[in-house]
Order: sequence, then C-alpha cells, then structure tokens
Amino acid sequence: RSGFFDGARLTLDLGEKRTLDVFATYMTDEDWLPTAGHTHDARSKHNKSYDVALSGYGNEYGLGAYYTDKSNKEFPWEAYAVLKTEDGGYSNSHYYNTDGTPNDLTYLTVGTRLCPKFSEHVSGELEIAGQVGQDNLSAMMAYAGVTYNFGGDLAPKVTGAVQYMSGDESGEKGDGAWRSVFNRGTIIGDLIDGVYSSNNYTNIIYPHLAFSVKPLKNHSFDIQAGPMFAAAETNGYQSYMGIFGQVKYGIKFGKYFDNKYLETLAFNFKGEILTKDSDYFGSQDETALFGRLEFTYAF
Repeated sequence: RSGFFDGARLTLDLGEKRTLDVFATYMTDEDWLPTAGHTHDARSKHNKSYDVALSGYGNEYGLGAYYTDKSNKEFPWEAYAVLKTEDGGYSNSHYYNTDGTPNDLTYLTVGTRLCPKFSEHVSGELEIAGQVGQDNLSAMMAYAGVTYNFGGDLAPKVTGAVQYMSGDESGEKGDGAWRSVFNRGTIIGDLIDGVYSSNNYTNIIYPHLAFSVKPLKNHSFDIQAGPMFAAAETNGYQSYMGIFGQVKYGIKFGKYFDNKYLETLAFNFKGEILTKDSDYFGSQDETALFGRLEFTYAF
C-alpha cells in the first residue's frame, strides 16, 4: 500500500482556470485489485494477508472535495476537506469495544495550499492542514518552502523548506499524531519510510535545502539534505533522528532515438542516506543507505 486507493472522482470545470474535484474513496482491508484477483488471505494458496489498511484492522472510506484556483497566475491556491472513517482506527486513548475489537475512528481533514510567485525568480509554497475527530483527535501538518530559480538552459533551482507533521508521546495512535488520509506515498524518501508503519508519515520535523539542475539536455539532477527531528518525544527516545540526504539523477534517453515508440524510455537513479542517531534509534544506530536503479518504458 503506497500511492493508490480505490475511489471515484467527479471534476467540475468552474471556468477561468478554477476546478472542483469531488470524490469518494474506499479501501478494503484486503484488496484483491492490485494483485489481479489473488485474495492473499489465509484461505488461499498464497497464505499471506494482503493488508492495505492503515489501521491494520478494517476498511477505510470517506468523502472529500478539492478546489483549485489558477485564475491568478501569480498566486495559484488550493483548498480541500476530507471526511474519513477507519474501521478499527482508534487513537491511543480510545479503547476497545465490548467484543474486544478496536473502535472505529472518524475524522475531518481541512487544509489549504498557497503557491505565490514573488518575482521572476522567486516563488513560494505554503501548505497547512488540520485534523479533528473522535476521541479528542487534534493534529496538524505544514510545509513551507521558498525557491529561487536562476533561469537559463541549465534551470538551476535552490529551495529552502520545512516539512512538519505533529506527533504524540504515546506514538502514532496518539491523539496529537498526524494521520495519513489516503495516499501514503514516499513523501520525503524511500529510506525514511521504514521508520513508520504502512508509510504513515507522522511526528516529524524536516528542515532541508534542495538543489536541482539540468546538466545536459534530457538529464536532471536533484539533491537535498537536512536534519530530522521527531515533533514529540515518544517512548523515552530523544527528538533528534539524524541527517537525511537524497540524490536523484534521471536521463530520458529515449529522446535520443528518432523513433516515437522508444521516446518514453528513461533511466533513473535514487540514493539516500540517514545518519541514525543513537538517542533516537538506540542500538540500531548504524548509518542507513538506500539505492535504486530504474529503467522505465511508458506506453
């Protein structure tokens, strides 16, 4: 379970580069769709539970609306609201039903994203979202970044940014811990995903610098690095996690072929490092490394 969910979406064109997406989502606890019909449960020959639910106990479903306004090219902005229910997704202090099963959790996520362009070279991004729900759930997510684009053929850009997701000293089920809504992709990187269950980013502060450039035609290079902290100390661990760094290099080498069937061929490399601090990771403090080579073809 990462960057997918089952649902239906209706997009309304409101004119003047304004749109409204209204959607309904549903994720079954054991989804057969991604495996082309294989059930992956204990009764099948696979003998493996294909658990796609964040809660690990049941289904997820909800309703949402997402508004996008690009009528002012110097200040595009977005706003959204999602009402979601997780079967068995109780927060930390929400105890069990009388039959021993976890209580369900329903919560509302509301947020906005602002993307001002301050000048020809300077742009910004600010996203703030809050969550409120049953069992006193109250959480927050924020991202703030400023980018300087130097322009030219190489298109070098420098970004300074901070990613924040609230946490709770009781852990990811705590009343103050940010909860992923539906998409649980690799928001920051593949390596750091292992710190969280089911890609459920929560309890993190990540100030960082990022740089990108196009060194050659059809080539791209990106690098970022910064210290990571937990927003709330959990289970007696300190807040400093270590330094996280990421480098990516991509080549659209299909563009070099004079053939429309090969033009989508591409190569990508991603490398990541996390200098794990013993105050947070305890004895599991060896530096973590991640690398991936990927060849792709789209058709």
